[in-house]
Amino acid sequence: MLSPIPHQVALTAFTEAFTALDELATSLDDTLLMRSSRCQGWAVCDVLYHLHLGAQDVLVALALPTDTEPDSDFVSVWRGNDANEDTALAHVRFVRLVASAYRKPTALVAHLSATVRAVVRRAGAVPKDTRIEQGGQVLPVGDFLAQWAVEAAIHHLDVTVDLGDVVAPAASALTVVRRTFDGLAGSAVDLGWDDVTYALKGSGRLPLAESERKELGPLANRFPLIG
Repeated sequence: MLSPIPHQVALTAFTEAFTALDELATSLDDTLLMRSSRCQGWAVCDVLYHLHLGAQDVLVALALPTDTEPDSDFVSVWRGNDANEDTALAHVRFVRLVASAYRKPTALVAHLSATVRAVVRRAGAVPKDTRIEQGGQVLPVGDFLAQWAVEAAIHHLDVTVDLGDVVAPAASALTVVRRTFDGLAGSAVDLGWDDVTYALKGSGRLPLAESERKELGPLANRFPLIG
């Protein structure tokens, strides 16, 4: 049975994930922000705008808690939440159009940075027994923050693929990624992967090698663990 994620663990991962992402984004100039990412069809600045939209949603959700009993946790929230192909493509196009409307990519980053600072401050002020509604699911606030720590950490890896030696994702967030992916897999995945490799393979950013598929056995059919 899955152990609940402690609120402080989730809050630390969330805070450090978004803080590291903000530090990375503000360190990049306009040229670097136009580099390619791991997300098909998106440059670095496009991924950052996608995260800006997410951070805005988090800020609203934290400000509007619910009294409804939780029906999801930091693992189950990832199951069955993939958009259909048409919706996903529409979102890709929408993000590219809006991100390109900024006068320059660094102006987009300034917008993101202000939102990140606000959402990190708000997350730290919300009582740990708060319940959050998101997309028809209700989660304890710690699980909600853990989900978004995973989102931020994986997209952090997406934007650094073509940037060389830059700010790395927060270790605390990558630990929550591992914990989440083990929950989705149904057991601990122990192939000697470090946290970054597990994050990339579990999210489908890197394919499984044939030897890894053999070692995983039937569990390999669950990969990628999230879309």
